[in-house]
Amino acid sequence: MRKWHDRTDLLINAYGPTEGTVCATIWKYNQITDQGIVPIGTPIANVKAYILNREGAIQPIGVPGELCIAGDGLARGYLNRPELTAEKFVDNPFEPGGRM
Repeated sequence: MRKWHDRTDLLINAYGPTEGTVCATIWKYNQITDQGIVPIGTPIANVKAYILNREGAIQPIGVPGELCIAGDGLARGYLNRPELTAEKFVDNPFEPGGRM
């Protein structure tokens, strides 16, 4: 069976959780850096992405944690769900006045 990277010259992974306006990260396939995986990529221009541990500290590269997004690409909240918005959209400790 042929692998996906043998069948295409262009593959773009645009990842975005519900809490983002459209997508938060993007990754473009590159044969030079192919490691056999499709990552979620890097943040787009109006988004910041943090991988945090249970205590809210930034994890080192390659260490699992919770993905939190922030910036202009973050939605305002859940429609007609203020209690859920307050629970899930929290203050961003890395950007005063921001949310993630």
